[in-house]
Amino acid sequence: MKNNLLRNLLKLSNPVETDRFINISFGILILLLMLTVLLTGGIFMTNVMNKEEDKLSHIITEVLAKSISKVSFSGKYHARLLVEEIIKEQPSIKYLLVSNTQGIILAHSNPERNDKPINPSTKKIIEQLIQKPQIYTRHFIINDEPIREVSLAYRGGYKNEIIGVIQVGLSTKNRDKSLKMGIFYLTILIIILLLIGIIATHYISSFIIKPIKELANDMSTTLQAIPDLLFELDINGKYIQIMTNKEELLIDARKNLLNKTVTEALPKEAAKIVIKALQEADIKGDSYGHEIVLPIEQQSFWFELSVAK
Repeated sequence: MKNNLLRNLLKLSNPVETDRFINISFGILILLLMLTVLLTGGIFMTNVMNKEEDKLSHIITEVLAKSISKVSFSGKYHARLLVEEIIKEQPSIKYLLVSNTQGIILAHSNPERNDKPINPSTKKIIEQLIQKPQIYTRHFIINDEPIREVSLAYRGGYKNEIIGVIQVGLSTKNRDKSLKMGIFYLTILIIILLLIGIIATHYISSFIIKPIKELANDMSTTLQAIPDLLFELDINGKYIQIMTNKEELLIDARKNLLNKTVTEALPKEAAKIVIKALQEADIKGDSYGHEIVLPIEQQSFWFELSVAK
């Protein structure tokens, strides 16, 4: 861990690396905040939708239960009384109708529709339900109001055969309104979390990043003051960092050496010694006491080489 810390501090001695570290830290913080927003918002919106769907399902179940239990054993008169009763109790219901298998309306929430044939699209639904009893749901708009219609065949008589279809048209206006409110509250939540993120980021910058940058500057100054040439290389001998204030002792300009290997930059014999020292340090942890000679500006300079993993 100590070696990793030292390596990170060495990297932070480079201003570019320091800024990159800060940007990555802030990026991770923002990512975590956004994930929190998505998870929280998803849970919130799911709860809103489930509650509204439960309300609608409860209304539908109650209406259909009353209808099926009463209509199948009563005549048109009782069916019409039942429809009037249900409409009064459930204001969310836009319409309710009971029709027979021939497509004639026995009872309708709009009395003017009683004893009249149903429209062609509804007749197709009745035919489907008679052939295959199930709950049939469809959505459409009436007078700019979203409607959810549920159709269900009901049984009656001694043989308990399908004798007609009940249709309930429910307004989903309240559900849509609740969803819009949910989106509004979610937006407020996002803004609050972003504000928290900004405050947290400011805190991190003031109490954590600032000392790190100061330490990085101190490390940079210390490393630049070292009279030796300090290099960071990978196992293949590629120059990763060069830390020295004596560029006149470099075999080539700093920018030319970076991302090159010692084999490309140094004389053949010197490169072999460096590679061998790197391999030994990779196995043992360090390697020292090597001497190399480098031609710099038409002069020969002797260097003692030490390598630490």
